[in-house]
Amino acid sequence: MRQFVISDHHFYHARIIELCDRPFTDVVQMNSQMITAWNSVVTPEDEVFHIGDFGFGDPSQLAVIFRQLNGARKHLIRGNHDRPKMCTQVGWTTVQTQLTLEVGGHRVLLVHRPWQDDVPPSNVEIVIHGHIHNRPTRRAHVNINVSAEVVNYLPILLDKLVHDHMRVWGWESPERFTEV
Repeated sequence: MRQFVISDHHFYHARIIELCDRPFTDVVQMNSQMITAWNSVVTPEDEVFHIGDFGFGDPSQLAVIFRQLNGARKHLIRGNHDRPKMCTQVGWTTVQTQLTLEVGGHRVLLVHRPWQDDVPPSNVEIVIHGHIHNRPTRRAHVNINVSAEVVNYLPILLDKLVHDHMRVWGWESPERFTEV
């Protein structure tokens, strides 16, 4: 089972098309193309961590979208627009405000908003987040933005994302954050 991450789909949110300069003419096209993009990389056996702001509107409409998305286990890390009814009625495997995982020997925090300090939280090397959509990521040595707009609406393989980030920054262990 492969693991994927993505955030900030904003299904059924018409205004997000204009706010984030999304390449869609309307909500129907946006929803359809985002479902197609998801299913083009995620198989029915995979696991997906959606890092917040899944969608707007009626939970029953969002449940229809949710059921069309591939993945054996789909987890929600709550975002600022994820309302309680959506969280409980759509069908998520789990719903959390944050989650720490070990990926390829590295401790990774999944949380909706980017980390604001130069040093990540204790015992974490990378913070994977959304929330900022297509705005530049600050503290890129710590934060990885997986908002739908910056990942071309495609869920990203979690292990590859972490591996590539560690390779780019030349870091192999959390000791890089200790004072010398």
